[in-house]
Amino acid sequence: MKPKTKLQKRVAELRTKLPAITETQIQYAYDNCFEHNGYMNKRIISCLDCGNQWEDKQPPLLTSIDGCICPNCGMKLKVTHTKKKKDKQGAYYGVITTCGEFQVIRFIDVMAYYETGQKPHYASNEIVQYWILPNGEYETMAKLRSQFFSCYGDSWSWASPMEIRPKTNTTCYSLIPPKIYPNMKLLPELKRNGFKGGFHGLAPFRMFYLLLTDSKAETLLKAKQYGLLKYYTEHSYSVNNYWPSIKICIRNKYKVKDASMWKDYLDLLNHFGKDLHNAKYVCPKDLRKAHDRYVRKQRGVDEREELNEKRRKVKEQEKEFRELKKQFFGISFSEGNITVKVLTTVKAHLKEGDVLHHCVFSNSYHLKPESLILSATVDGKKMETVEVSLKSFTVEQCRGKFNNNTAYHKRIIDLVNKNMHLIKERLKPKKNGTKKDVTAAA
Repeated sequence: MKPKTKLQKRVAELRTKLPAITETQIQYAYDNCFEHNGYMNKRIISCLDCGNQWEDKQPPLLTSIDGCICPNCGMKLKVTHTKKKKDKQGAYYGVITTCGEFQVIRFIDVMAYYETGQKPHYASNEIVQYWILPNGEYETMAKLRSQFFSCYGDSWSWASPMEIRPKTNTTCYSLIPPKIYPNMKLLPELKRNGFKGGFHGLAPFRMFYLLLTDSKAETLLKAKQYGLLKYYTEHSYSVNNYWPSIKICIRNKYKVKDASMWKDYLDLLNHFGKDLHNAKYVCPKDLRKAHDRYVRKQRGVDEREELNEKRRKVKEQEKEFRELKKQFFGISFSEGNITVKVLTTVKAHLKEGDVLHHCVFSNSYHLKPESLILSATVDGKKMETVEVSLKSFTVEQCRGKFNNNTAYHKRIIDLVNKNMHLIKERLKPKKNGTKKDVTAAA
């Protein structure tokens, strides 16, 4: 878009005075941004970097594992067995410089086209420029990028003009190039605020913008808290919330390498009422060990709360359960060492689920009007839980520990089916209006 503001017009003016990318700068990209590959076919290795071809003298498998050095250009090559003759690689490349009062970040899209036996062909095009003032104000100049395929590097329109772009789509242009030209020209303010050439996993624009606008980012960089600095870019609220604890880490020269785990650890400390201004807690010698210890403690609390919730549910549901299933209480039948009986309390359903590790209680089968739950034991030991449909009078499911079938599975189902009449009889009204306990033994 056309420059409209005073800042945009100043950027457009200075851009005409910005030197072109030099041959030395672009050659650095060609030498360092791409993988150095060799193709092997019938023991003949082709260096894609210089086009040289030679016969391999060592075992092909060893060459594939260790790679080789091209005798012509001296480049260490990663060797691939293939019949391919062509390859293409693309990468982003950065040049950091100044122009007038601005810090300028320049991104170049570089491409390499390879063919066996030939020298590679390279191409490059500058695609993005960030112009940043010492106070953090900035403008973005860039070529057009596809709206539909903006996540791909080849979506840039190289033929489009470099123009001022809206700030609403800054992430589209905030690139993290694999290589940046090492000779950087920097504003004095960036040097003053701690920048020494390393970006520590951050996009160059993000690093410079934070250092020029955020004192906390400056503090973290100067303290070499690179893990926290990177975490800060996405979770500023968490870092601000625990800033006093971070200052204690800095004071004690404690480096937070895994910021996400450390933040989770502080959340746990806070939950358990620990002093977050005490280095004993916020600077653990073994972060993972300390983190896991409080995770186990929290899990214990959660389990106790879950147990209390289950007990509350048992008490609340007992009356409803008795009204639904009381006519089946007392049904029990056995065959040999197998005994099957109706569960008569909600607590019994809870215990059944806990012992056999299935969902008979958590899924509230005991409150389903058309289901009846029975417990099958072998020599007094809980073996499987049986659900009988009160609509079709069939076994809906029969589950052992962890929902697996046991060696007694078929015998238990056969025993239930054999005694299904006992359940049916309980649904028939008696003349005296009562239900009798029914116990059957084979």
